[in-house]
This record gives sequence, C-alpha cells and structure tokens, in this order.
Amino acid sequence: MARRSRVYVLILLVLAVTLSIVYSASVQDTAVPEIYEIDYQGPETHSLPPPGLPYRGPNLANWRKRDAGRDRNPVHG
Repeated sequence: MARRSRVYVLILLVLAVTLSIVYSASVQDTAVPEIYEIDYQGPETHSLPPPGLPYRGPNLANWRKRDAGRDRNPVHG
C-alpha cells in the first residue's frame, strides 16, 4: 500500500511540475504585447485638402482705424 501511494505522489508531482512549466511559458507569451509599426506617409483617408477659412467680407474694424484721420481737419500750429 505504501508503495502505491508513493507512485501516486510521484505522478502528481511530475504532473504539477509539467503543468507549471507549460503555464509559465503561456503567460510569458501573452505578457509581451505585439508592437505595430505605424506608417504616416500621407493622407490615405482624405482625397481633398481641408477647406480654408470662410470669407467674411471686408474687415470693418481696420477700415475705421485707417479712415479715422481722413475725416478730420488738419491742425496747423
């Protein structure tokens, strides 16, 4: 009976060591993420250039500053 139990214990130990080696190898494979190289060489998703700024007409603030001196009488001293 003692001999049979020793054989069972030996089989269980071999099985446990084998499973631990296989498990540790599979964990190491999944722990290393794959690295993808991304290539940025041009507009692959857009065939047209982006639109420019919308036209809003003449800038009235600059006209007021520029024309402010023309309406005054010159000061002679």
